[in-house]
Order: sequence, then structure tokens, then C-alpha cells
Amino acid sequence: MTFLEKLRKVISEDEETKKLKVNDNDVILVYNYIQSKKQKNIFGSRLILKTEPFFHTVMVSTKQTHQMEFEKKLEHQHNWFNYDLNFDDISLENFKINESKKEILLKDFKKISNNLLSNKRGFFLHGPFNTGKTYFLKIIAKELIKQQIPFIFVLMSDLVRQFKIISWHNEVLENKLNYLKKVPYLFLDDLGSEQMNSNFRDDILFSLLNYRLENKKPLFITSNMKLNDLVEHFKFQEFNSDVKANKIVVRIYKLTNSYSFNEVFI
Repeated sequence: MTFLEKLRKVISEDEETKKLKVNDNDVILVYNYIQSKKQKNIFGSRLILKTEPFFHTVMVSTKQTHQMEFEKKLEHQHNWFNYDLNFDDISLENFKINESKKEILLKDFKKISNNLLSNKRGFFLHGPFNTGKTYFLKIIAKELIKQQIPFIFVLMSDLVRQFKIISWHNEVLENKLNYLKKVPYLFLDDLGSEQMNSNFRDDILFSLLNYRLENKKPLFITSNMKLNDLVEHFKFQEFNSDVKANKIVVRIYKLTNSYSFNEVFI
């Protein structure tokens, strides 16, 4: 058996190529294609054989490729907000929760995870430190990653700090604020722990919450404070401060369903 005949034998035994009419000039190309199919591509792309207008191979993206590209872009976006996006160890199975809360929380979680693109309302999770609030929001965020839906997950104290060091009307600040307004899902972790001023409250936070409320974009928040306590947190020694603080809290109330994590543990 000649070398060419050996190659043709391989081609004739492959389920995809056995019925193809391959001329001598294309035998090596088709044979190499068959061999490449057996190898795992670490980049997630897949080689396919085209027969028109002539025999040739092309690389096409796969679901794995699209997922890798999405996660890389998401990581880059979070680097912009100084947040290390690492949810590798996060899972619903590892989340320990009091049975009295479990049914309600998981019911709402399933509603959200099954309708991520149409969901309009998020969660406001309040309770003491180390009760699982942030972990639970990361479970939701991880589901968004699986479904390739963009989001930003940011610690409030870091967010306030970023806006403090940038001069007002700065283009970077405007771009960040606009992105937070428009991103499909937004997670604000540990609201109430930050040291904000009235400028941030009125020009950044109120603007952000008001936009997301008017445009029905989901918001998820964790806090050690209840909504009523946050009113005091947002007050400053200035005229009309009570009204401004209440406007913030009212928008959070309208954007979220509130849950107490006093009995939740992790």
C-alpha cells in the first residue's frame, strides 16, 4: 500500500469524510484535518472542513471560546473598578442557610436565574458581619457569568474612594458613572461602610440609583444597616439633607426586595 493509499484509507474510515470525493491534491489536507479533530484545542476553537468552493479548513468559535472571551472582558471591566473578580469557590451547594429563610431566598433566586434577561428587581440583604450576604450575591453573579450577562460587582468603600481621587467633571469619572448606570446588573457590596460626602451622595449615588430605577435595571445590595438606618447614614449637616437622604433610600426600596440575614450563617 502506497503512502497515498494509506491516507485515503484513513479518510474512507472517518464518518465525516468517508463519502467525500477527494482528489490527490487534497488528500493530505483532509487527512490532517481528521488528525486534528482528535486533538483537544486549549483555546476552545474548533477546526472544520469546507468543501466549497474548494477543500480547505477554517477555525470557528465554540461556546467555550465565547465563554472565555466573555470572562476575559468581564475581568477587564472589574479591573477598571479595582475589583478582583474571583468566584471559583462560590457555589449554591456550599451556602449554608437557616431553613426558615432558605425556601424564600432560593425561590426568589430561581426566579431570577431563570429570567435573568427580563428580571427588573434585585435584593437588599441586611444583617451583621459574616452572615453570608456577600456570598449569596456572588452566587447570583456567578450565574450571570454562566449565562454571559454583563455585571459589575464592587465594594462601596472602594467605589467612593475611586471617585474621591478623581476631580469632578473628569472624563474617567463620567465614563465610570455611565457604565454603572447602564450595566445590566449592578452589585453594591457593604453599603453603609463607606465614608462618602454630600457630593458623592447627590452627584454619584442618587444619579446612579435614579437612572437604574427609571430604566428598570436590577440592583443588588448588601449592608450591615436596615433601610431606616441608612437614612441617618446619608444625612449630612446641610440644608435639606433629610430629603436627600430619604430620596436615596426610597430608590433602593423600589429597586429591591429586602431580606434580613440575621439568622443566616456561612
